[in-house]
Formats: sequence, structure tokens, C-alpha cells
Amino acid sequence: MKIDDGFRIQKENPRKKLEELIVPTNRALITDVVNKGYMLASKASKDFPFISGQEGTTDFLSRMKSLAIKFYMKQYCDKGILPFKYKVKPNKTKKPRLFAYI
Repeated sequence: MKIDDGFRIQKENPRKKLEELIVPTNRALITDVVNKGYMLASKASKDFPFISGQEGTTDFLSRMKSLAIKFYMKQYCDKGILPFKYKVKPNKTKKPRLFAYI
């Protein structure tokens, strides 16, 4: 019997592959997207006290961060700040994942 714990062995080193595909300036911009997303989610949670400081809101805050990152990624791509096209489509496990591609 095969147990599927969700772990997948990578065929290639993900860090090396990203370094090959994405130039350093774009990697820095992606880091900026993530930082802005985290700050937006943090600000929103402080602006709405019912979101933070309650039991069971950790998952919600994580989801807010993810949504905020998608928001900024779409903006950066649509405005041409990042040279990618923004698209969300399912991956091999049929879960929607963010894709930005050249």
C-alpha cells in the first residue's frame, strides 16, 4: 500500500531552476511583492480587530497573506513592472496555483 503524504521529490533543484529562469532584478521585485502582500494583510488585520487576536484566526491570516500577494503580483504583471503574464490555473494536484510566466 502506497502512502501519499503530499511530499514530492523534485527532479531538479528548485533554487537553481529559479536562478536560471528569473534574473536577479525580477527576483528582487518578487520579494517586494511578497513583502507588500504581508504588510497589506497585517494592516488589514489591525484595521479589523475581529480578524486578529481570536482563537482560530491563524488560518484566516495566512489566507489573507496569500490573497494580498496575488493582488500585488497581478498589479506588477499588469502594469509591466514584472515582465510576466499573470494567470491562475490548477497544478497537477488540481489545486489552483499562481502562475506568472514570460
